[in-house]
Amino acid sequence: MLVVEVLSASTEQYDRTTKFEAYCTLPSFQQYVVVAQQQPYVSTFYREEEDLWRRTNVQGIDKQLHLASLDITLSLADIYEGTDEL
Repeated sequence: MLVVEVLSASTEQYDRTTKFEAYCTLPSFQQYVVVAQQQPYVSTFYREEEDLWRRTNVQGIDKQLHLASLDITLSLADIYEGTDEL
């Protein structure tokens, strides 16, 4: 249903393209979240229909991210807690 990836410089392109496309073939897959390491920045892709995805970008430690697949909202401060990004 939900996959969360923390991006690294060496795998970011693969994670955002080939890996995401592979996940899209799974019928139960609804949401893909990619988390940047270098700054408080998160992208989420949510399946609204079979071939229709909504992308949302959230940037800034004071922002919040809604995960529609779980119907919860997380703050980027919580996501990045304990990292050097605060």
